[in-house]
Amino acid sequence: MIYRNLALIILLFFASTANAAKVDTGNDVYTPIFEALYTGSFAEKEQAIRELMKTDIKDKQKFLDGILYKTLMVHKKSKKVVWVEKQGSKFKLTDAFTGEDLGLESKRKVKKFSINNRMRSQINALISTMDLDSDDVQKRIEAVKAMLANPQPAHADLLKEKLTGEQDEQVRELMQTGIALANLGHAESAMRLQAIKNASDSLEPAVRGALVKLAETDADETVKNAAAKAVKLQEERVEFFGYIETLFFGLS
Repeated sequence: MIYRNLALIILLFFASTANAAKVDTGNDVYTPIFEALYTGSFAEKEQAIRELMKTDIKDKQKFLDGILYKTLMVHKKSKKVVWVEKQGSKFKLTDAFTGEDLGLESKRKVKKFSINNRMRSQINALISTMDLDSDDVQKRIEAVKAMLANPQPAHADLLKEKLTGEQDEQVRELMQTGIALANLGHAESAMRLQAIKNASDSLEPAVRGALVKLAETDADETVKNAAAKAVKLQEERVEFFGYIETLFFGLS
């Protein structure tokens, strides 16, 4: 009986240790989110990022940047989420939620939030989304260009939503290009064909790259042919504008 009770105590000890929280933010809403970001599967981490965006955390972009660039970590001993700043061979730690200075620690005492390429794309897209709401036109332009450089099918709906309220013509044109570019990666052939039609006049390098890829690798022969024609049309436009430029400077 004694041995059985001892075994039960040991089992309960390890079970409680396994279930113990590995992150402590001091906030009942934030803690499960950062716990999932720290210990969850990549699917759970993606959901945690979405939940993070719904919270009242100030400066969400700073937290996203911290996860992306490894300036936000977890202090293993205290379980606190901390900002890390390299100072010599150690890290200066600051509590991410209270601003408390936690002193210097070795690299072994903190652990990053591990992410994969899919999450990097997710985070970059969210950061771009924030700048789409900026009052600064140039920031909105740069935000759309960042999305053009890393197109995702999900961008199409997002840009359509923002397009309705956008007043600047340059931003609108870039958004329309972004919608077409996002749809070039759509799962449905009909959507890809329409996107090719919408993007054929664009000379954006990202659009050209996507069209070339479709022309070379798309599984649908109709899509491949349409993309190849669009690429040829773009080449003719580039050649024409090059000729006009040469003629203009020649006359000058």
